[in-house]
Order: sequence, then structure tokens, then C-alpha cells
Amino acid sequence: MSSLIEESPLALPPPGIKANFQNPESRASWIYIAAAVCLPLIILFASLRFYAKLYLTKARTWDDGRCPSRVVYEQMLMTMQLHA
Repeated sequence: MSSLIEESPLALPPPGIKANFQNPESRASWIYIAAAVCLPLIILFASLRFYAKLYLTKARTWDDGRCPSRVVYEQMLMTMQLHA
């Protein structure tokens, strides 16, 4: 038994826009493109930072341990969002 809420939208669409619940427009391809561009950039810039901090300056600080874990976290988060 379905209710009125399940059968009709909450509000009417804006003027000039037709609601399409059967085959809605998807922006998934843009998300995949953004992820394909951002993930390599994250790895590139994090690698450059690690190289500069560890080999050029030879100075380690507290954020050197946090940055690699943050890179891994961001990659896992983006992967989960793409597979959701």
C-alpha cells in the first residue's frame, strides 16, 4: 500500500523544467572525471612534499606523520564515494 507522498513529488518543478523520474539526468561522468584528475594530483603534490621535507630540508615535524595518513584517507574516501 503506497501513500500519497510516494506517488507524487513534494513540490512542483520550476517553470520550464519537466520532472523525469523514470530516466533522470546523471552527472556521474563529471564525478568520475573529477576523481580521475584529482587523485593523481593528490599523489603528485603529496609526493613532492615528502621529497622536499625528507630529502631536501632533512627536517621532520609532527605533520610528516599526519600527511601520509591524510592522503590515504582522501583516496579511500573518494573511492567509497565513487562506488556508492
